[in-house]
Amino acid sequence: MCKKAVEFREFQGTDLGEVRALVDRTIDGCYTGIYCAEAVQFFKDWHHDQKILEHAQNGCTLVVEQNGRIIGTGTIIGDEIVRVFVDPTYQKHGFGKLIMWKLEEKALSNGMDVVRLDASIPSKKFYDLLDYVTLEETFLEVENDKRLDYCKMQKLLRESAMNIRQAAEKDMDVLVDLIRGSFREVAEKYELTVENCPKNPAFYTMDRIKSDFENGLQYFILEVDGRPCGCVALEKAKPDVCYLMRLGVLPAYRNNGYGRALVDCIFEQAKQIGAGRVEIAIIAKDIKRENWYKKLGFVEKGTREFDHLPFTVEFMYRELSGELE
Repeated sequence: MCKKAVEFREFQGTDLGEVRALVDRTIDGCYTGIYCAEAVQFFKDWHHDQKILEHAQNGCTLVVEQNGRIIGTGTIIGDEIVRVFVDPTYQKHGFGKLIMWKLEEKALSNGMDVVRLDASIPSKKFYDLLDYVTLEETFLEVENDKRLDYCKMQKLLRESAMNIRQAAEKDMDVLVDLIRGSFREVAEKYELTVENCPKNPAFYTMDRIKSDFENGLQYFILEVDGRPCGCVALEKAKPDVCYLMRLGVLPAYRNNGYGRALVDCIFEQAKQIGAGRVEIAIIAKDIKRENWYKKLGFVEKGTREFDHLPFTVEFMYRELSGELE
């Protein structure tokens, strides 16, 4: 018997009951035994009827239909992909990939360069194969003090033209905006203000930038499609030691590898002027930032208290010999 061709179409209000049943059926079939019962129930409750309808109204929800039966669905809202489910009976036949490709095409047509999603434990491998990158492994607390582990992931859909150039004095106003915009969230997180921490980069001024240039700091600006979105500074402290300073990427451009690109730029510049080590200073309790630098090869050097700072400073360094030759 010849099967009816698979049809991809947009969600209609009359599909609600069938889509909700598909979601519940897939959660039961794929999550039970991997997640605790409380987490499985959390998933079901999260995909309630009203949320399905709201997402369809505010974004684009697709359904996959074969022989009059809905066997898969997926939704994109802005740059976020949610609720991608394929009936367990129809999995491993390429329907999930087709749903993802169509959602990504929708994102591209809407001008999105990057899409993001939250991946459950059983679905992570599927997204890995589609070139999604894990940004963070995290969890939610559910009933009875249980936890639901998942990953935040994203995919770059379209390569942007990235360029790093050395800044000149004419770029000082751009640098002030980049530095303040990149460090504002850190200042808010640690309750830093102009009063208790006036020298924090979140409160950078034109006078300080001018002083940096006068003192010989080299600044580099990262541009994406011609738009400045990050910067970093290099100071030669000793003949064989450079300081990496003011590394920042504007929030809208993060998680695209731009911070790493700026650090690599400093490594290369430091080697060119004869330095064998790059050192940094960070807020000691900023564990996420510390771990990020460790992934780039930095190691802890020590900590120190300063009377004019409301936090402990941690110093780290990276040797440049060996792999960068």
